[in-house]
Amino acid sequence: MKRIRFLLVCLLTLLIVPIAFAEEQSPFKKLLNTKTIKCYLDKGAAADWEKGKLNIEITKYSKSEESSYITFGSIDIKNGKAKLIANVGSADVTVLATASGLSFIEETASGNLSFTTIFPAQEKNTEKFLFVQSRHIYGLFGATPIPQQYYGTCEILE
Repeated sequence: MKRIRFLLVCLLTLLIVPIAFAEEQSPFKKLLNTKTIKCYLDKGAAADWEKGKLNIEITKYSKSEESSYITFGSIDIKNGKAKLIANVGSADVTVLATASGLSFIEETASGNLSFTTIFPAQEKNTEKFLFVQSRHIYGLFGATPIPQQYYGTCEILE
């Protein structure tokens, strides 16, 4: 009887531990538990309607690698708040956790909106998460829309 009980405990341990370990390592769970994540903006597209005609340009976010990073810190999913830290300063943003991952919404002082979604998917053979950022900008001086969308990867810092 003791031997059967011992074998059952061993069998259950062998079945449960890998499942718990796999769940602990899931990309989605990692995203939900992160407090700080740094994202590298790489290539993307920018558009404008200069002279009333749509113009789309495939572009790199920045020529300077130092200004190609944004960081989201103090991520508080429960209260829907986070802090965006970028090369031009910082701002309070809204954060939402959905089946698509973590989404951050920023409203700039001029009323423009930026949406960043970090997906629970990782770049092949890395711990880096895939993300997209869309910027909805309405030019103040030329009064023309300037939408932009950039893609890249993010690394959990904390």
